[in-house]
Amino acid sequence: MENSWIFLRGWGRDSRHWGTFIKIFKKEFPEDVIHLVDVPGSGEYSEEICPASVSEIVDIIASRWQKKNPGKTANIIALSFGGMLAVEWKTRYPNSIDSVVLMNISARNFSPFYKRLRYQAYAQLVSMIFNTISKREQKIIDLTSNLYVFRKNLAELWKGYGLSNPTSKVNILRQLWAAMRYSLPNRKPGKNIVLLNSLEDQLVSPSCSVVIAKKWQLPLHRHPTAGHDLTLDCPQWVISQVKQISGLN
Repeated sequence: MENSWIFLRGWGRDSRHWGTFIKIFKKEFPEDVIHLVDVPGSGEYSEEICPASVSEIVDIIASRWQKKNPGKTANIIALSFGGMLAVEWKTRYPNSIDSVVLMNISARNFSPFYKRLRYQAYAQLVSMIFNTISKREQKIIDLTSNLYVFRKNLAELWKGYGLSNPTSKVNILRQLWAAMRYSLPNRKPGKNIVLLNSLEDQLVSPSCSVVIAKKWQLPLHRHPTAGHDLTLDCPQWVISQVKQISGLN
């Protein structure tokens, strides 16, 4: 049976940053359809101004997706800030989303700010704003990946993304403001919710996922050594967890 998948990337990133994970996922689910969704101000929509709230962003991306895919439902796989968008999408439009896979997500109402963004990363994040594109992309990789080997090549590739259809500093800050103010629902937003977590995440404290799992009474699937960007560090592990969703084995 064919399934539709919406991929939602994290803060300051766009659909191009999924990289080879798209091919790996497609190999494991050859009959499924992948929809790469960019938020306003990123990727395909880099010329737009990003709303400064998660709900407004979701209203836009959900409307655009439904116009292109009228009457269809989908699953979502989402990383970090993309996970907040996925939860809001599932909450606001429950009949359009079948299942959600959330990776390294956090929320204001569940965890303090110094865990949602680890204090050890503050200086690096501030320096990124003022660095050259090359240095910024290298720092992002170093901060979000523990296991990926071809780091210099990837930094050069991402540098190209930063020169072509870049997410502006204004839109990055607007996304950050939206993420900082977002609260998750106290109860899980329906069935088929999967929580994935990296124990060695340098950007977001792993405890954020622990709290969500307890609040929503869900199992938490944890990778022992991966960084924040789970699909970059451990794509096959992520896919193995995806297959545990009911009806997708």
